Amino acid sequence: MKGVFLYTETRPGSWESWLQQAGHASLLPVRTLRFDHFFVTLQAVADSLGFAIGTFPTLETDRAGGRIATPFAAIRAPGNTYHALVPRDADKPLHLRAFLEWLQQQGEAAVET
Repeated sequence: MKGVFLYTETRPGSWESWLQQAGHASLLPVRTLRFDHFFVTLQAVADSLGFAIGTFPTLETDRAGGRIATPFAAIRAPGNTYHALVPRDADKPLHLRAFLEWLQQQGEAAVET
């Protein structure tokens, strides 16, 4: 498994971004494997096929259960930007407004960590 980077098609540039943040932008893998979905990539890590990049909330259950390890947890790379899409009308139901407020709080908390 020496230097095999596992990529997920839906997360292009994740390795490059992480290596940049780690100060090793010129580091190249011995080999790469690409998977169409992140959870297939995650299973490949658990099966010892290589190393992958992922988001901490998504990985927490597998990390806590000992299925995977996060040896460089302090190195964080900026992720994608997400947008909430809601109806244009100004009269949004209370539950939608509450959800949007909660969503914004989650984003702010993630930035702080």
